[in-house]
Amino acid sequence: MADFPTVLARLLSDGALRDAFAASRKAALEEFSLGEGDQQALENLDPEDLEFQAEILLRKRFDRVRGLIPNTCRELPGEGWSDFIDYARCRWLGGEFAPQNDALAFCRYLRMKRPGTVAGEEENRLVFATSGRRWAGFWVWFWDGNGRRRPAGQVFFRSRTRIREFRIRLTL
Repeated sequence: MADFPTVLARLLSDGALRDAFAASRKAALEEFSLGEGDQQALENLDPEDLEFQAEILLRKRFDRVRGLIPNTCRELPGEGWSDFIDYARCRWLGGEFAPQNDALAFCRYLRMKRPGTVAGEEENRLVFATSGRRWAGFWVWFWDGNGRRRPAGQVFFRSRTRIREFRIRLTL
């Protein structure tokens, strides 16, 4: 049996459920076994207010993701907000590494939707941070000060207290 806070959290995090709720409140809530008081309280919610609150939560979530992949977001129209809404409206990732997992999933979404916009070094950093591995190495391309793409090696090492990152630039 679901309760009011659980269903409200689900409504705020699931865009498709909010759409169904706006179309028919009673039908959208049928999948939950709610007590009469909780059912009535949820049916009294205004769908526009619910959507407004959900957008505030999405904006906070986007700010956390943007902090992890600033170069990628800088390359996107509107710094990535509209792409993030498309990605995140029906995806809510929880767990120990929620912001990192969210940013990594967003990078993978962008690789399919907008090839060439994801900063490889940022995606590699997220892959390593969420992997639990002790060390990892990647090949990446970076822009030098002259506007040219250059190859580099990116190496990560995890100690007991922090992650260290090294970049080895190659000259051709």
